[in-house]
Amino acid sequence: MLNLICSSRQELSSDLLVLTFKSSTGQLPNWQAGQYFNFSTVINGQKVTRSYSVSNLHAQELEILVKVEGEFSQWLFKHCHPKQWIQAQGPLGDFGQALTQEPCLFIAGGVGLSPILSLLARRAEQGLISTDQLIISCQYLQQVPHLEQIQAWQQQGLKLSIHLSKQASKHHGRLQSSMIQTLCQGPQPQLLCCGPTGLMDEFKQAWLQAGKAPEHWHQETFKVQLQSEKPQQSLMIEFQGEFFSGNDAEILLDQIDQAGLYLSSSCRAGSCGSCRCKLIQGEVEAAQPFYALTEQEEHAGYILACCARPVTDLVIEAD
Repeated sequence: MLNLICSSRQELSSDLLVLTFKSSTGQLPNWQAGQYFNFSTVINGQKVTRSYSVSNLHAQELEILVKVEGEFSQWLFKHCHPKQWIQAQGPLGDFGQALTQEPCLFIAGGVGLSPILSLLARRAEQGLISTDQLIISCQYLQQVPHLEQIQAWQQQGLKLSIHLSKQASKHHGRLQSSMIQTLCQGPQPQLLCCGPTGLMDEFKQAWLQAGKAPEHWHQETFKVQLQSEKPQQSLMIEFQGEFFSGNDAEILLDQIDQAGLYLSSSCRAGSCGSCRCKLIQGEVEAAQPFYALTEQEEHAGYILACCARPVTDLVIEAD
């Protein structure tokens, strides 16, 4: 666990914040463009964790963008000022890690610009920025962080368009997924999309309907990624008195969903604790640490279904 201290704070608007942090030891772990960290604090006596993508690259400070929505982000907006301490764990994620020298189309909605900024910085270092295109969707121009740097990349050849929904501009109004056809004429680019879930789902559907290659579509997700090559074994899972056939290769929450049963969930990355449940019998493997659980909760038999992979037959109950 990293102990971080807030080093600067910039309010871009009434609901958008840029925060930078330094390590208490003076040394931050190396992170790759597109990765994220899980931040943790105590709110009303309860440990709360949330994932935030890093917007900078190769620095002694770690920068995140915060949209004031949800309990954790509201806490940051109210309490996180310079010298405020906070804990974090990471880096995590593989968004954009598989990119090659092919041209890229980046689509960013709101704070979804955060990981894309770090990816663009990497592309600029590699001398590839002139082959890329960036489309930003937000309400007002003042909500675009590091606009001067983005415009500097534009001078280096980056194709840039900024769509403002609440401010008159060259590209006024909501970003439309129907733009996919005109945006992707010529050689098919790698498309990297980050923003609200609705925006990513809409653009992915338009991308596939346009006959574009699924392997060229990339979107940020905080969902736990499994890496296992072992043969899949069947097992039995009892959840809330309901039995279904499962396996030891997939995440428990995904298997509960596939069985048509309901377990509350939100982040699907071990950060929010919504999918906390009690392991009554059996054994699971943690695909990543249960960030949203305390040591006492883990010792009491609680698990997070979004991070747990069954090892044996299970009996579990919703919290």
